[in-house]
Amino acid sequence: MYFSPHDERRFVSAASVLAGRVSADRFGQRIVIVSASGLGIGDLRSTPVRAMPGTEIHAQLIENVLDGRLASRPGWAPIAELALTLFLGLALVGILPLMRPRWQVPSALVGFALLAAVGFGLWWKSLYLIDVATPAIGQAAVFVALLGGNFAEADAQRRRLRRELEERKLAAARTEGELEAARRIQMGMLPSVASVAGDKRLDLDALMIPARHIGGDLYDFFKIDEDRLFIAVGDVSGKGVPAALFMALGKSLCKSSALSGATDIASIVGHTNAELSRDNPEMLFITLFAGILNLATGELQFCNAGHDLPYRLRAGTAPEAIVSTGGPPLCTVDDFPYATETCGLERGDLLCLITDGVTEAMRADGALMGKERVEQALAQIAPDASAKTVRDRLHAAVENFVAGAEASDDLTILSVRWCG
Repeated sequence: MYFSPHDERRFVSAASVLAGRVSADRFGQRIVIVSASGLGIGDLRSTPVRAMPGTEIHAQLIENVLDGRLASRPGWAPIAELALTLFLGLALVGILPLMRPRWQVPSALVGFALLAAVGFGLWWKSLYLIDVATPAIGQAAVFVALLGGNFAEADAQRRRLRRELEERKLAAARTEGELEAARRIQMGMLPSVASVAGDKRLDLDALMIPARHIGGDLYDFFKIDEDRLFIAVGDVSGKGVPAALFMALGKSLCKSSALSGATDIASIVGHTNAELSRDNPEMLFITLFAGILNLATGELQFCNAGHDLPYRLRAGTAPEAIVSTGGPPLCTVDDFPYATETCGLERGDLLCLITDGVTEAMRADGALMGKERVEQALAQIAPDASAKTVRDRLHAAVENFVAGAEASDDLTILSVRWCG
């Protein structure tokens, strides 16, 4: 049946007919059902439209027959319903995994809307009874299964990423600990100022700040004998662990050569160059300024292997760079004949040895500190300032210049004053 809404015009009161208040023409060419109806009879029946008296249902059935408007369920309906279920399910299986999560729910809703449109359209146009609920339930089941699979996969991926993150954190912490231990070892290899503090003929201090945990800069000082002080500042090419290892090797070879009886600074530097060049698979090199200061006379014998020139600070004059002919960095030219050069210090003169981490300190905009700013910073230091003060003031000048920018290179400062 095709149920239409309740219509009071279908009903005519029998009492009105008997009383003659209804024209006979009202029943012309019509089928009339005579029946009793009312709330007391209990003849109300539920329909898809609303509850109706049984008489009206009979009347609507007769109207359907006369008007040719009976609903029908075609024989092809089960096949169409099955095809819709399979098609929409396979479409979801093929399309949803390719979509971003935010488009998956709207795509499923489009399928439900399509089913509703097909069902209501066939009913509205042809009164065909097509079951679109079953395909909709199948589509919902496929969607829920895919959604559950996505959630399960996302949860598994989240757990895997969490495990990987924990493992990386653990590895990073372990690496951090190892680098911190390496930093302490490297700093422990550098000499302490206390080792020469008892000699009143000199005032000495030093500072080395690696750009990373560990660096490739080095400084060294020690007494060869009662009157001779060995000083050295160097810079290994590169940064990090390889530079630090090569630095330790170069420092050890230089000290070993100086303490083995060699009296000439050129022979010490030459021997160190030969030993380092013997086994250098990473092709690293070291710039080095090394010297021997005679604490009795103030004479400085030095050898410069491609390093930044040191500065001499003397009362009454501007900071002066100690110019030298020098030679190439260590491990660049095998068996290079380094020469010994000399420089005389007067009582109260201070030597300031630096690495290029000072002159090439870089601001965030890429500007370098440069030699002129270094000389200006040294010129502003009082002539009688201690070696530690000179070291700290120069370091503070570098910090003020870079203004918090990340360090681009290791920084080393060694200052030594000959007190006479």
